[in-house]
Amino acid sequence: MQQLLKYSAFIIAVAFGAQAFAYSPSTEGKSTISPMLGFMGPGSNEITDNNAARSFTLSGLFGIGADYEYGLKNDFSVGGLFRYYSTNDTVGTTDTTETVMLIGGLAHATFYNTDKWHAYIGSGLTLIQATIKVTPQNGSSTTFSPGMTLGLPFALGIGYHLNDTMTIGIEHLQVLALGDKVNGWPVSDYMVRYSITL
Repeated sequence: MQQLLKYSAFIIAVAFGAQAFAYSPSTEGKSTISPMLGFMGPGSNEITDNNAARSFTLSGLFGIGADYEYGLKNDFSVGGLFRYYSTNDTVGTTDTTETVMLIGGLAHATFYNTDKWHAYIGSGLTLIQATIKVTPQNGSSTTFSPGMTLGLPFALGIGYHLNDTMTIGIEHLQVLALGDKVNGWPVSDYMVRYSITL
């Protein structure tokens, strides 16, 4: 009898645990659009243009973007991404503006999802356009813009379900550049993400 009570308590605990981690809401067969706003960090990279090299050194506002996802399964979606970042600052007597644009494909895999919370990872393939404009206060500007190159994005995010169709959360994205003139990690961002499931 005591053994039966132990097994019953175990089964009840497992049942409640499964309910607590049940996937909700479902996005299988649905489209999701996620606009984003945030900022980027300097990453660790090198851009080569006009036989000279520069690295991204600034961080701050602003970063904007959007994802489109189509749910193939409850915990797996594919789609596309767009990001645009721009930061500027004056270092010494030099004005520096750094911009990055990303466009490409992305897949998300959800590894934790409850009625209120979910967490996911993502990766894919992007095109990267990175530009640095340097303007000395007593001279003409120089622009480093070697053209588009390929990149591997790596995303990690967490979201809170406001209801069955809207989620708000935070995402961190880093991108590894694969070009010979743009390499390293030109993007390291933190974005507020608002998702709408259609």
